[in-house]
Amino acid sequence: MIRLRICQLPLTSYLIHYEFAAYLADIEQGEDIRFIDASDVGRMFAETNISDFVLFDDRVVIALIYDLQTSTLEEARLVEDPALVKAYAGVADRLIQESVPMLESRIYLDATAS
Repeated sequence: MIRLRICQLPLTSYLIHYEFAAYLADIEQGEDIRFIDASDVGRMFAETNISDFVLFDDRVVIALIYDLQTSTLEEARLVEDPALVKAYAGVADRLIQESVPMLESRIYLDATAS
């Protein structure tokens, strides 16, 4: 399993103190957690109109739709159309290529240096 965490800087204390601990446990169990700076992928999301999603074996996507004003989840939409799933898979592939494993990431290393 690969988890891509797109991080907006500066990181929140919640991410640093709670999510990092959970991610470390996930890594111990074999999950590949990768970080990428949100500023590095903003253009890709604007071009594709794709944001938060879960991809299952390049066959099914759960697209998470948020209210932009409140950042609250409005809908989890099932996507099974092969052309749309392929678009999501393309975004996932690009993110994986541009991301860095969490423990090697400047984002993680800088946040835990002190």
